[in-house]
Amino acid sequence: MYAVIHHTFELDIPEPKVKSSQKSVGRWVHKVWTVADEESAYALAMFVVRKDPLLQNNEDFLKLAGQSLLENNYYAVGKETIAIAPISDAEALDLQDDDAFLTPKIHLTN
Repeated sequence: MYAVIHHTFELDIPEPKVKSSQKSVGRWVHKVWTVADEESAYALAMFVVRKDPLLQNNEDFLKLAGQSLLENNYYAVGKETIAIAPISDAEALDLQDDDAFLTPKIHLTN
């Protein structure tokens, strides 16, 4: 099984015709779809790219998106992203040693 993950910013503009309106609100939305195989995941990811105006705006962007998804399973424009990933079983994680799991792996020094 594979997942297609889309991180997008949705804007709610209650007064779209009032240019000076301060009532708009936005929020990050994370969408996930599951599919049976990688080929279906790629097809779905490209469908999302074609339908989302923030991820594409011309044929060159579509080509870049297709190439990036095939090679890297990832495509981004600004902070908008779409990714393809195999689904893993959470039981495979060894969560018995929570302290080691939660310990930061990066140490910053001056």
